[in-house]
Amino acid sequence: MRLFSLSFLIAVTLVAAASLRPAYASTAQHTASAAAAVHAQGQVDANDDSRVEVQITVLVAAVTLVVVIGTGAYFLRKRLGLTAPPPKQDAGGHH
Repeated sequence: MRLFSLSFLIAVTLVAAASLRPAYASTAQHTASAAAAVHAQGQVDANDDSRVEVQITVLVAAVTLVVVIGTGAYFLRKRLGLTAPPPKQDAGGHH
């Protein structure tokens, strides 16, 4: 199960990285022209903080999704009997 989880995590990371590359390339091309336009106007866009808010929202959503899916998977495995039972205690243990 760990191998599946690890491979799933790697696959999701690679897909996310591949999807960000075109977005970053298009943003990088427009950054110089946008910076020149803002400097020429002498005003700062009031929505500069929205990018941080979106990143925080996505982070919270991702963590929530991982916790919900992880908890659901654990309880499903427990219900199906796929989790290991607790270790047995020795009756004559050291005191």
